[in-house]
Amino acid sequence: WGWGVRLATYVLHGCIPVIVQDHIVQPLEELLPYDAFSIRLPTSDIPHMEARLRAVSHEQLVRMYRALKAVHRAFLWPLDLGGLAHNYTLAALAMRVKQTA
Repeated sequence: WGWGVRLATYVLHGCIPVIVQDHIVQPLEELLPYDAFSIRLPTSDIPHMEARLRAVSHEQLVRMYRALKAVHRAFLWPLDLGGLAHNYTLAALAMRVKQTA
């Protein structure tokens, strides 16, 4: 699992995550459309990262920002700020229980 605080921090600051981790499952990946709000690169693309990122069109970025805005509360814990992380975590755990039952 590639879970860490950096991804949530970037999402909550409105940054499109660039994920450079091969074969790592991201937090809540079974529930969230990561392809819609993040850019995923294999580690072999690190030497070409700048070109890959510059190749993302303005239209693609706008779509990603909209998708990011739609899911950002899944990374936010405080309920008084509209956080839904608790709900998403419980939903993910329930899915795993069903898969193992």
